[in-house]
Amino acid sequence: MIGSYEFNADAIVLSQAAFSEADVLLDLYVDGLGRILASSRGVKHLKSKLRYQLEPYSIIKATLIETKSNGWRLINADLYRNLYYELDGRNQQVLIRLFDLFYRVLPPQEIIVVVESFINQVRAGEYDLINNYLYTASDLLIELGYLSSPKRQEIVSSELRQESLTDKQVSYLQRLIVDSLANSQL
Repeated sequence: MIGSYEFNADAIVLSQAAFSEADVLLDLYVDGLGRILASSRGVKHLKSKLRYQLEPYSIIKATLIETKSNGWRLINADLYRNLYYELDGRNQQVLIRLFDLFYRVLPPQEIIVVVESFINQVRAGEYDLINNYLYTASDLLIELGYLSSPKRQEIVSSELRQESLTDKQVSYLQRLIVDSLANSQL
């Protein structure tokens, strides 16, 4: 394409959906662009080099071009890491729940801020996924008015956020979150 704009940046693949036999539509968070939808052709072919680099939760170096219809097409990607495959079974489920909660609770412009913060923590190696999920989920539910508990405030005070939660605290927060999600019908 003559005159097309090429953009190179780090990105995280939030989700992927097939829209033809071999093409996919990607929901990406891209540094410098924010959250965008981008198409990618031929990804599902067995010989495609992008096949395994565009899995959900992958952090990639993306090369995008702007299409004539002001959309984006991903033409190349280099995989830095896939957060999902780096985790054990329990943490994989927590990662899925965390991103699912982002999509159900947050408007798109706020998802960007939360995902960016999460990615920065992951890059810096400063996260305990279970604690991060519990803190984030309870913070979101309190902000939306679905969760209010003095005991929860005690557990997740700013001083304690630096430490790992005890099994009893994890169990209590999980129960609070599940109950408030059920009551809110989110």
